[in-house]
Amino acid sequence: MLMVSFSSVEKDLILTFNSVHDRILQMNKKELLEIFTQELRKIDGGASVFLANLSDPYIFKHSVHENVYPRYIYLDEVNDFPLICFYVSQETRTHIGGGVKYANLLVNLRTYVNSEDPNEETEDLIDDIDHVIKYITQVQPCFVECRVISTSTDEGIMAPVGVGEMNIEMIYLLEE
Repeated sequence: MLMVSFSSVEKDLILTFNSVHDRILQMNKKELLEIFTQELRKIDGGASVFLANLSDPYIFKHSVHENVYPRYIYLDEVNDFPLICFYVSQETRTHIGGGVKYANLLVNLRTYVNSEDPNEETEDLIDDIDHVIKYITQVQPCFVECRVISTSTDEGIMAPVGVGEMNIEMIYLLEE
């Protein structure tokens, strides 16, 4: 029989890992992307539901209605603005032992707006999306981490249409 002793720091790390692991829901990629779609659809021009308890809540600058799609959409397919579409460009998996597996997704997200000032409107929509990403792990325990890697816009070249792009990294616990 092997006897292993742990220091108090190691015990704290193990307890922290176990409590985080228990809080996180196991998901498959399709379910995770559907949840991400629903969270982005909360961009409704009103106060953010993520910070509802604050006296000065974030106010979304756009209302995307149902115009959020978990697939790539070309500009010539867009009828309603603003629109958000995204797709997974890369997926990696990490096995940490004990049957625990994490997936790391790189998501490419694109936005389309139509406005007299498309550059400003694109930046505003990117800010709204960034707000959702910043707080999504607090309301959706399936996300271990979600962060913006990069953002870019067309800088008004396609006026009156504005195009924005974001690269987002999502980490979640895989189903066994």
